[in-house]
Amino acid sequence: MGRFLFGIIGNPLTHSFSPNYFNNKFTSLGLDASYTRFELDNISLFPGLIRQYENLIGLNVTLPFKQSIVPYLDVLNGAAEELKTVNTIIKRQGRLSGYNTDVLGFEHLLIRNKISSLQSALVLGSGGSSSAIQYVLRKIGMSYVVVSRGESSDSRFIRYHDLNKELIQSHLVIIHCTPLGMYPNINESVAFPYEYLTPQHTCIDLIYNPEKTLFLKQAERKGSTLINGYDMLVAQAEASWELWRSLIH
Repeated sequence: MGRFLFGIIGNPLTHSFSPNYFNNKFTSLGLDASYTRFELDNISLFPGLIRQYENLIGLNVTLPFKQSIVPYLDVLNGAAEELKTVNTIIKRQGRLSGYNTDVLGFEHLLIRNKISSLQSALVLGSGGSSSAIQYVLRKIGMSYVVVSRGESSDSRFIRYHDLNKELIQSHLVIIHCTPLGMYPNINESVAFPYEYLTPQHTCIDLIYNPEKTLFLKQAERKGSTLINGYDMLVAQAEASWELWRSLIH
């Protein structure tokens, strides 16, 4: 274990991308640092984790704790403050600060794939990842509708059974923000009427494992453009590193 310890909290974490990514980075930079998985059964175990490892100075947060972590932090910064959703933590002088680098990661994905704000989007899901995506869409001025299983008084929210041909064909960007289809549950997918997709659609899945989810496979059959979550993942990881690097001296 390195002098400086970083890690990720979530559950499950068996196939997390982050440990290999960051440990390879630390090795290439010659840093006395390491990154490990902290799989928690419950977010209430988080304070004990912080007490156990005095040299733990940076954390990523993934499902299912991106929102439930908030009460355990001393301060929220930037988008995390508005969204109450955190995926990156810094510990400095005993204080825990929360950030949301998913926002930067998704901005990068849109730019890299030349997604125009002149289009309209359907956002599938309303959890923590969806909140970050909606934040970016508002920032760039892209109109969107959120499709959710739950009830909402927000006029931008609809239910899956409200989806129809007209709605789907007037929203050419479809963004899947739920964990359905993530490894190992690769045969799961949202209740989406794929028959209305066209080659003019761009379908984005925030999941990166598997590389092509059932959602994307269904979209591929209709000739739609496919984008998975890998570009966003790398970009948000680099944004986390930019926050942490000042802690190493």
